[in-house]
Amino acid sequence: PDGLSVQITERQSVLDWKFGTTNYLVDSDGVVLDTYADKDLPQDAKAFPVIQSLDSRTLQMGDRVDAVAVRSAQTIQSQLAAAKLKITAVQYSPTTGLLVLGTTGPLNWKALVGTDAELDKKISILKGLLADTTLKWSYVDLRFVNKPVIQ
Repeated sequence: PDGLSVQITERQSVLDWKFGTTNYLVDSDGVVLDTYADKDLPQDAKAFPVIQSLDSRTLQMGDRVDAVAVRSAQTIQSQLAAAKLKITAVQYSPTTGLLVLGTTGPLNWKALVGTDAELDKKISILKGLLADTTLKWSYVDLRFVNKPVIQ
């Protein structure tokens, strides 16, 4: 009684949302917390997962990017890294969602993930495709897990 307790938690950057040479550091909700040019990016931020945005809009501090893409990219990158699979980039388009690019041995591949719908299944399918060395493919559309398209 007769008191008020306030707890403040500062937002923390978890991902580098990159467009061209501009890096937008965002939190897990997709809120832009800071902006840097490539050459000025802080050392700790260089370890963050990166999404290369294909959306050309200019962002300001406080603006929001796709939070689902932010969380999905973190999940994709951590699960594929745990499986020792090399990702060269994660790209985001507002129309198609996330596209993961990687290399496995001599194979350069692209996996269109789209949104976070059934993300664990999509990652599992991708791991299976990459584990099967008899398959020769360079692109897979995983947006519909029951009917992936492999090229």
